[in-house]
Order: sequence, then structure tokens, then C-alpha cells
Amino acid sequence: VAPEPEVLALLASAYYRLNDFTNCLATTEQVAQLSESGRVSQATAKLLSVMAHQRLGNPEKARALFTAAALPTLDSSLVSLFREAEQLVGSDAK
Repeated sequence: VAPEPEVLALLASAYYRLNDFTNCLATTEQVAQLSESGRVSQATAKLLSVMAHQRLGNPEKARALFTAAALPTLDSSLVSLFREAEQLVGSDAK
């Protein structure tokens, strides 16, 4: 049985908070591949991917992903994660 997208997004978040950025990225990719992923799970995975790339020393990739994330209607549960990603990649990512 495949894990639920919400569980994978939570796992990716845990990897990120543990500074395991490689596993964070691998897990965000799993979320992205699940067609049944909800909007919040997808947005969470995108923002974690941005931050993990930045932490792994890939600022150009992080900025590109942040710009492409296109989160027009940000869920209130994601505002702090969005702000964290925005601060991490810098204000020039807008």
C-alpha cells in the first residue's frame, strides 16, 4: 500500500528539520508523482524542495523552483512555510 501524500509531506518535513536534505528531496519527489496528492501536500512538497535545494548549495535551482511554485491561493497552514522558504532563498526570488 502506497503512503498517503499527506504522510509523505509530513515525512519530507521531518527530513528537512533533521537536516537530511537528500531524503527530503527524494520524498518531495514521491509526493509530486502521486496524482491524488492534495493541493496542500503538493504545495508543502514544493516549498520543502525549494528549501532543501537551497541548503544543499543549489541556490539557482531553489530560486527557480520558488518562482515556479506559483502558489496563488496560499492555504493558511502554509503561510509560515512559505515565509521561511522566501527568506531562505532571498527576496530576489520573487
